[in-house]
Parts: sequence; C-alpha cells; structure tokens
Amino acid sequence: MRRKQVAALVFSAMLLGPVCGGAAGAAGGPEIVEQPKDVTAERLGEPVTVQVQARGEGLSWQWYVRERNGESFVPSRITGPKYQVTMTPERAGRRLYCEITDAAGRTVRSDTVTIDVLRFPDAPRTAALAAARKRALWMLEQTWTPAGTVPGQTGSFPAGEVQTGLPYSSVKEKWKYLGQNVSLHTFLTAAANPWSLLYTENISRSGSVSGYGFSYRGQNCATYYGVVCSSFVDYALDLGGLPIWASTEYAYLCRQGVLEQPADQSVSGLRILDILWRKGHVALVTDIERDAAGAPVAISVTEASPPRVKQTVYTPDQFQARVDRTQGILYRVPALYDGSAPAGPVPDRTAPEGPDVRSALCTYAGDRAVFRLGEPVVLNYSAETADYDALEIIRGGAVSSVPLRRSAALNGQDVTALCREPGLYRARLAGEDMQSVCTSFEVVDAGFRLTRAGSRITLDFPAGDRAPACCQLCYAGGGSAGWYEFTEAEQAAGRASFDGAALIREQHPELDPAKKTLVRLFFPGTYGVAVSEMKG
Repeated sequence: MRRKQVAALVFSAMLLGPVCGGAAGAAGGPEIVEQPKDVTAERLGEPVTVQVQARGEGLSWQWYVRERNGESFVPSRITGPKYQVTMTPERAGRRLYCEITDAAGRTVRSDTVTIDVLRFPDAPRTAALAAARKRALWMLEQTWTPAGTVPGQTGSFPAGEVQTGLPYSSVKEKWKYLGQNVSLHTFLTAAANPWSLLYTENISRSGSVSGYGFSYRGQNCATYYGVVCSSFVDYALDLGGLPIWASTEYAYLCRQGVLEQPADQSVSGLRILDILWRKGHVALVTDIERDAAGAPVAISVTEASPPRVKQTVYTPDQFQARVDRTQGILYRVPALYDGSAPAGPVPDRTAPEGPDVRSALCTYAGDRAVFRLGEPVVLNYSAETADYDALEIIRGGAVSSVPLRRSAALNGQDVTALCREPGLYRARLAGEDMQSVCTSFEVVDAGFRLTRAGSRITLDFPAGDRAPACCQLCYAGGGSAGWYEFTEAEQAAGRASFDGAALIREQHPELDPAKKTLVRLFFPGTYGVAVSEMKG
C-alpha cells in the first residue's frame, strides 16, 4: 500500500472515531459523558449501582457481564443507564460494561468495571448449624413490651417501651427460662398482662451484679422469666434441652464427646456457632465476615448478659483481646459440622395467637403456663369484665364454676381447689348468655420422694409417660454437680437409685463429692417442663 493511501485511512479513522470501546461512536452518534466506575459493597445484601451517562438521539443501553471465573461476557437483563443489583456471593467480582446505541444504530461501548464486596459472611454448612443460628438470633431479635414495671429492674425495662432482646434472669431456683421450659407465647402473654408474675412476683435474692451500667440490689433482683448465658447457649445449640452451667459442665461434655476444644484457638480458626467460654460465662460466635482472602474482618458475638440478650461486633484484634483478657477458651459442637446432629426445632417469630389478656383472662404466669400439682393457679382478669359473674374451669368435658370476685387477681386457692388432678385445663369468664375467650394451662404432678443411704440416692416419682427425664445434683446457689438420666425401665417403674458421690467423681472430679447437694427433677408436660427440687 502506498504511503498516501495509508495516510488517508488514518485521517479517515481520526474523523470517524471508534465504533466501540471509546467515549463516542461515529460522527453524530452516542457520546459517553461519564464512564462507569468500580463499586465495592461493604457486605453482602447491600445494593450496588453502576451508572453510565451518555447523550445522543434515541439511545438504548445493553449491559454485558462476566463472572469472576467466567470466560466470556454475556448480555444482562438490565437495559438502562443504571446497572443496579443486590450484592450476592455469585455477583462478587463480576466484570461488566455497557453498549449504548442510538436511533441510527451507531454504538459505543463503555469502560469495563468491577463490582465486588469487602466482607463475605460464613454460611452455615449444615441444616443443624442453620437452625442453631436461627435459635440464637430469635432470642436476640425478639421484641416485647412490658405492661408494667419489672421489680428490681427500674430503668431497664420501662413500662410501655418496646424492648428488643429477651430479658436476662438470674433466678436459678425458679428455673423459668425462655426457650428451655417457657415458650415465647407464654412469656409474651405474661408480659402483656399487667397483673402477671413478671410485675408482681416478689423474688428475694441478696447481693448485687454490677459492671453492666446498673446494679441488682436486695429484693426483686431479676425477672421471673428470662435467660441466663448457659441456658441461652444450650437452647441455641440444642444440647439435650437442659441448661448447662458454664462454670462446671464443659470439661465433662468434652469427655463425653459432645463438645471439643479446636486445636486452633486463634481468630483464624474460628467457625460460626463456636462457644466462647470463660469462668462463669459463655457466649456464641453467631457471624464471621471474611475478606476475599478468607481472613476474618468482623466477628459477631451473641450472649445473654444483663439486662437482655445482646450482640457485639468485634474486629479480630478486639475479639482476641477479649479472649486474652478473660482467659477464654473456644469450644465447638462437632455434630453440628459433621452432619450427624438433627436440625432441631426452629422457633416461630410471629406474634402469638391467643386470648387478649388485657381485656379478658389469663393466668398470672401467662397463657399455656405449667403449674406443679398443689401449686396455686392464679388467674387475672380485667376490671372491665362487669358483664361476667363466674369463672369456669374446664377439663375434658367437665366444667366447674366459682363466683367471680371483683379484684385485680382472683384468689389462687379457689382455683387450685378445682385443679386437683394433673392434666390440661382451660379457664373462661361466664355471664348470662356470654363467655370470654379461654386461657389454657397445665397441671403437672412433679412430686417425688428422696431417700439417702450414705452416698446412695433413691428417688420415687410418678411412673409412665409423665415420669421425669432426668435429675440434676446441684449445690446451693445453682452450681451443677452432675446429671443422671433415667432409663426407660426406671421411668416405667417410677423409681431410680444411683450413687451420688460416684456420679460427681465421674462427671466432675474437681468437685467435692462429700459436699451436700440438692436434687432437682425435670418433669415433661405438654406446655413445658415442671421442675421440683428437694434438699437431702
């Protein structure tokens, strides 16, 4: 080709400009005013927007994308000047550009840019892990509204103010723990009842707990229903459905293979649902966010700590500082990771269905509450129930009735007299040609006889389906000394006998087996678990 012809071609190209890959197309064609830019989201789930600005007549846009490990660009469904999506793991690292075409068919292509994300959360590997995480977050995210002032909690739970996170309770002797033997429905109906035990129960406990921005002192130091750190962890991880006292049980659970101490105790070895233990307290690692190289950048710790379940997000350095400061140890439930653990129940986060406790009737322990046989069953009703003149107790097809007295709370002894047998009951208010909605409750025979002969403990209890599942030996103040699970034969016979000292030595060799213990039994019911204890 002659030199003059080459020069002419170059001059023509300069006049026309690029058809693709530049800021403008053919003369008079679309012109890119502002090129798209790389966008990086902080974390998954956030929206990302890439935008290109152009001018011209009758413009149309077509975006093309290539995945992080893809080989070629393919057309996107997005055909506008904005490419807007929610960041997902699949979209991280995606490359994209836009072709802009005018009415005459002339096209220009934008720069190629990348959308990415800084943090990648660890995803649960098994159904059991996913369910455990949901149970933990259920306690963290649940909302409730106190109908009155919780004794001893002035300033913590103001009446009428929506609370997020289930309340903390240190009343171990009551054994009324949300997720363990008290359902969310029962708690919420008690919280909505201004005469319930949440606001009227006089709990005596000495001492104080400080360092949380407030103190418990003297009487009424804690809520009647709530969670403690170890019952929270046990409920979330579904460790047999029994509270595990953090100060004594974890070494035993490791010997039983329920827990393990990971060899890598550093931040880099963390996994979701790892247990962070220190003497007297346990917490759960519920989220770990990592960078593109897989290194942790944010660690979420969820725990039951006064005054409610809470979550704290740490940097790796902050998390390690907490572990070092408290001499913490990481534990893990291997069955959650190897797939051998069942998923377990996942709580329903919807509001409970049931009686309107503010305008009708409810037990002072809430709807679907569990009472021990012989324990007073107290029912509350609104002062606005002038149209009713009787209280009816229903068991099966039998209906018993007592006159209704006008007071904030019905005398519990009157109701107990009508509930002399274990079983499911309903109560309602009755008037001429009208009845209120029913509240439900259960009476469980939780009585037992304890006989000691030296270190041997013999227990006699109701036999059959209502036999207790297990018993716990514990010291005054609630510290666990060991567990004994009843066999099917023992449950059928209604009797069990075992060596208490040998049990303590096997499960907790660091404890003194000669020290006096009390015995606590757990009786299953339809609405929850009734707990009885006896000193001996």
